[in-house]
Amino acid sequence: SASDTSLKVTRTKETQLISGYNCTKFLIERRFGGKPATQEIWATTEIEPFDVQAISFVRLGNFRWDLDKVDGVPLKLVAKNLQGVFTMEAIGVKKETYKEEDFVVPDDFLEEKFTRSRDRTPPSRRQN
Repeated sequence: SASDTSLKVTRTKETQLISGYNCTKFLIERRFGGKPATQEIWATTEIEPFDVQAISFVRLGNFRWDLDKVDGVPLKLVAKNLQGVFTMEAIGVKKETYKEEDFVVPDDFLEEKFTRSRDRTPPSRRQN
C-alpha cells in the first residue's frame, strides 16, 4: 500500500562493541502491511572491503532488511513489529581467502526454475 512506502533512516549517536568492532546504531522506521515496524542495524566501518549491496536483498522471516541504507557492515540486526522482536548478532568475524576454483560451476550443474509451492512437505515425504 502507499503507506508502506515511507521510510525514515536515522544514524544515532549510540555505539556498541560487537565481535571486537565499534558499531553505530541506525534506526529505520517504516510501515509493513500497514502496521509500524522498526529496525535497528548496528554497523561498523572497520571491516574493509565489503560490498553491502551484495547482501542488501536479504530477507529473514517476514523482515526485509534495509542494509543498503546504512554505512558499513551490519553486525547486529533487531526488528520490532506488532508480532514481536527478532534479533541476530554476529558472534565472530573471520577473514578468509578462497580459491578461484571454489566458485566454478560444475559441468553437470542443471538450473531449474523455482516455483513457490503451498505444499511445504519435502518431496521425499509426499504421497503420490
